[in-house]
Amino acid sequence: MTSARWIESAILEGERVVLRPVHPDDGATAFRCIHGRRSILRWLLWGGPRSVEELEESFDCWRNPEGDETERGEYLFAIVDRARREFLGTIGLRFTDHPRMADIGYWLAEHVWNRGYATEAIRLATWFAFRHLRADSMCAWVFLGNDASRRVLEKNGFHLVRTVYDKVERDGKKRDEWYFVLLRQEWDAAVGEWAPAAEEVRSEKGNRAEGRGIPDRPGGPRRP
Repeated sequence: MTSARWIESAILEGERVVLRPVHPDDGATAFRCIHGRRSILRWLLWGGPRSVEELEESFDCWRNPEGDETERGEYLFAIVDRARREFLGTIGLRFTDHPRMADIGYWLAEHVWNRGYATEAIRLATWFAFRHLRADSMCAWVFLGNDASRRVLEKNGFHLVRTVYDKVERDGKKRDEWYFVLLRQEWDAAVGEWAPAAEEVRSEKGNRAEGRGIPDRPGGPRRP
């Protein structure tokens, strides 16, 4: 199992979506998907991008380590439609509160809601965290009332631990949040031998990490 600090890039392919590192070229599409979209932003701590350039700058780095080299930092994937190669949103893993607990966060373009994309993206990212980043557990914070996000987390085995009232301030108001957790052993028991349809995970030294490579073929995932 590969330590997080050695992962240089990763592409994970499911039935509907591909997760790959974000890059600056995603900025313009991402801006169109999320800028001013209250239906999405109302459920995020982030107020949304002010410009395409802001997104391009933030997407210039897939992995954002924090502290010394033993810190895992943050990994940010683009969620891409497998068939059309269309950018649909992002999903990130952050190791900020505990070095072996990944905090998962995501957003998805509204025109592809309720099609199973978010459920599969969470499953792929969770598999990556447990399989390659050596996480012991996953967690997610969800604004109270975001039932769609709650459903996709529960489909992936996350369970509601508690509701925290007045946890954060958003738009000048205190907001309540649900706190979800998934333990590694719960995941193993639930998914068994499940794995992505294909994966390509590379270390900083240019070596392929554990996993099955994605073959070069028409319609295959775009390399970062």
